[in-house]
Amino acid sequence: MKRLFILIAVFLFSMLDAKAAAPLRGYRAYQTMLRSRLFKPTSSFELADYFSYSPTVALQIADLVGTFKNGTPDSRLDNAEPNSLNLLLLEFAFSQLGNSFSEFCGLSTPENMLFRSSTNDYVTQLMGRLCSVTTNTVEAELENLWLAVMSYDAPEDEYWAFKEFFLPQVTTLQPRDFVRSTVYAILMNPYFLLEN
Repeated sequence: MKRLFILIAVFLFSMLDAKAAAPLRGYRAYQTMLRSRLFKPTSSFELADYFSYSPTVALQIADLVGTFKNGTPDSRLDNAEPNSLNLLLLEFAFSQLGNSFSEFCGLSTPENMLFRSSTNDYVTQLMGRLCSVTTNTVEAELENLWLAVMSYDAPEDEYWAFKEFFLPQVTTLQPRDFVRSTVYAILMNPYFLLEN
């Protein structure tokens, strides 16, 4: 787990060099990307729910990770400059989302069944395969996960670094930890977080 935090730190520091002027994508972009890539169109998934249990507070917190204000043609994205607060909020939300995906590897409860039923069929099957991944199948499943979450928003080198880091982890991490860590690492990647 310590190595995962080092990986995330390296990603965040690389963000300072390569994308210093790039703003965060903003709450609506994250919501749209996640919903279109991972969840059913009819799903009630809201990223804001991962900020707080109170819907009102959650949407107010979501404003802090970048939202469009004033609804005019010249409106701009506010709070999108990466800073410690909005990155901490995203880290918290994406960590909780990674935990939700790791529940595919556990026993069924009413709470995680609701989450499971909201993911699209491809992601549901992918999570099932990731929970029982072996050293023989891990490479293909890591690529499937990367493409499901990141799509083609990052250069191929980013995927290779991700794969190189997580390939040996399959033998040391429990399935739930493996799923949680891989999903979290993709979501915290600067190419997912920042405008390209």
